[in-house]
Amino acid sequence: MRICIPVPDVTSEAGRAAARRRVGALGVIDNSKPKFEALARAVLAELEGSGFHHEDSLYVKKPSPTRPALPEEIERLASGAVAVLVGSGD
Repeated sequence: MRICIPVPDVTSEAGRAAARRRVGALGVIDNSKPKFEALARAVLAELEGSGFHHEDSLYVKKPSPTRPALPEEIERLASGAVAVLVGSGD
């Protein structure tokens, strides 16, 4: 398995410069499972220092884990976010 972390290498000057630039908006699909919101907020806060930002309009909270996100919510994320954190697990 390969895990890709979209964060610049901040050990080099080029990496630090890249981290200062705004990379783009991150979206979230919260699956309404216990503790996911806390995890998502922590991830968003951590990535803020890497050039990413988050807007509340790009945080979608599903009504329950068994229900899909609405098509208009998916479209809003697709048009406004460079990446989407999707909730799973407890």
